Amino acid sequence: RIETRSSGGHPVSDAVIDVMARHALPPARFVGIVDGHEDRIGDRPFATDVDLLANLDAIDGNLFALAARICNGSVPDDIAAEAGRAYGLARIGLELPASLAHGQVMLPSLALGPSGSPTAAGLRPAIAGLASAARRHRDACSAAIGALSRAARSPFLPVALVEPYLRALE
Repeated sequence: RIETRSSGGHPVSDAVIDVMARHALPPARFVGIVDGHEDRIGDRPFATDVDLLANLDAIDGNLFALAARICNGSVPDDIAAEAGRAYGLARIGLELPASLAHGQVMLPSLALGPSGSPTAAGLRPAIAGLASAARRHRDACSAAIGALSRAARSPFLPVALVEPYLRALE
């Protein structure tokens, strides 16, 4: 219903539609966030790293892009996408122990043992790969974020948490 800006009387939808109207936000970004969360339902990992990154683009990348548009309006989409990938990978890593405890394995590269749970031998390289990828995406957007005005930079403050999250994970 977001696409048609029809809330059906739901207060959350009403609030989202109001924000969309006030800031001229594209409904497709909100739909992408919802669709991305739907893809995470269940306990199956993403089939490939490309699928995982597409999910991070849909959720985290869209959130950064929407926040940037509200704060400034002129931040390139590639900055939001890279920030979303860096933050999203770090967040998945930080949530990994809880996810595994609930039987959810988000990482396609995580090797599972015969019982269907990850082995210590499979967990270490998966964490190293996740941390390396998160740092690559953070590095890809850091200089561009630093060059933005203060107002345009503020939506990207969560990217500063990527390194502490990764250190905690490692």
